[in-house]
Amino acid sequence: MAWQIKDRFCSYIEPLERLPDAIWDDDFIRFEQDWTTVPKLVSEASGVVLELGPGLGNQLRRFDKTSVTRIIGVESNAHFSPDIQRQIQEQGLDHIYELLMCGVEDGSALERHGIVADSLDTVLSIQVLCSVPDPEATVKELYRLLKPGGKLIFWEHHRNSDWLTAAVQCKPDTKHSAAHREGKVTDGIADVWNPIWKSLIGGCNMTRSMRAIVATAGEWENLDSIEGDELPSSMLPRVWGVLVKPKQT
Repeated sequence: MAWQIKDRFCSYIEPLERLPDAIWDDDFIRFEQDWTTVPKLVSEASGVVLELGPGLGNQLRRFDKTSVTRIIGVESNAHFSPDIQRQIQEQGLDHIYELLMCGVEDGSALERHGIVADSLDTVLSIQVLCSVPDPEATVKELYRLLKPGGKLIFWEHHRNSDWLTAAVQCKPDTKHSAAHREGKVTDGIADVWNPIWKSLIGGCNMTRSMRAIVATAGEWENLDSIEGDELPSSMLPRVWGVLVKPKQT
């Protein structure tokens, strides 16, 4: 049958199956290591790096120490500070990793640490843009901070383009116009999974059209290089990429 009802049903309960991975740190580290492109993406960070929302510090083990010269972790949740500090010590990054307890929108705090326009070689965002309050404003600020030729490395949840799965995920986020235009479904469809997922997983949204969001930041040399693992019935598809800011803007 074209709709593949049984397969869709199994996929539509996927968030329940993923909750242990999302809640228990060790499970999610193994999931990322064994089933995703995250380790390879993090290893591509180089030079002066801003890590957006390091959380528990899961990615610190994956940086290539021969390629990075300085890492600035920008984390707005003070609850994570002890975990990140422990990872900094365990991974031998204490001489190059600096943790700032603020958001990327706090320009004055960043400036005090030398983070200004055109100052970063790499921005790393692993499942952070799916939870920030205003993702379009965030990517525009990250773009401003990147040097010409700098890289935005990301791996994020994404709204499924299949209309039925998108309806089960949630009606589109109308606050962000670009995301709304790309992921629009019929108004009035009941929110199903996203409100539950968002409340359990620290504000994470499964319904943002991440390709459209990163495109609003500015011009990229390779916007069409974004990859993804979307299947028609997947509730938690991801998109990822290493986008390069043009050297001449």
